[in-house]
Amino acid sequence: MQEYTFEPCPYCNGSNMLVESSRTKFEVHAVRCRKCDMQGPGSLCEEKAVDLWNRLPRFPLFQGAEASEVMRLLALIRELESCARFPL
Repeated sequence: MQEYTFEPCPYCNGSNMLVESSRTKFEVHAVRCRKCDMQGPGSLCEEKAVDLWNRLPRFPLFQGAEASEVMRLLALIRELESCARFPL
């Protein structure tokens, strides 16, 4: 099994990642955070799935925030968006 270096989870800032594989017609690999279950983009190549995960944007606003706080902020954004005349 190959060792990879992962960037922190862009959602919860967790550092415990797992490369998972699912098989339908093709074997697809994706990185999943074990803390919050966020899953990155899938790829036919395991190394590419890790690279895609590491390239996901990380928002300083959420870095170090608890998942519940991030969910509260996202719910507030959705509420504000629904009140806006035009979607944000």
